[in-house]
Amino acid sequence: MMFEEGQVLRVQYWVQVFPAIILISLMFPAVVLAQSFDSGLQAAQDGDFERALRHWRPLAQQGHAKAQFTLGVMYELGEGVSADDVEAVRLYKLAAEQGHGLAQSYLGDMYASGRGVLQSYGDAVRWYLEAAENGVPQAQFKLGQLYENGLGVQENKQQANYWYGKADEAIVEMVPW
Repeated sequence: MMFEEGQVLRVQYWVQVFPAIILISLMFPAVVLAQSFDSGLQAAQDGDFERALRHWRPLAQQGHAKAQFTLGVMYELGEGVSADDVEAVRLYKLAAEQGHGLAQSYLGDMYASGRGVLQSYGDAVRWYLEAAENGVPQAQFKLGQLYENGLGVQENKQQANYWYGKADEAIVEMVPW
């Protein structure tokens, strides 16, 4: 199945917009797993990232995947902490190993770009694949790109189209149009 240009453009648009949506959703989640995590969210909403860090760091140290991922984002963006890609990778990996889909995708990004780790498309494919299987659309799209261009995998247009299609399906389900 080949995709029309409009479908690919729609997926590309949402892949670019999705990280911002995720960051916003971290500030306003519907379900909060722990009171301390909720307090951290309130602090982040108030722009007090240092207070958010005081709530989330102990949770992350206790193995709370969502807190590990959120701290990883803070370190990647330098919100409330000095930007530190190595620490972001460490935190993403802790959450990713627990099956946190967004952490898996963000870890794939770090490997693909060589931020905080040695650049490795092979490792990027590994983490994007795990995230894609967890239904993360940007990971599905990026897998499509890697298959289309033969980066970290053998070039395979059928696999590229498969992953582009999965990303398109996921985005259509998420966006009410």
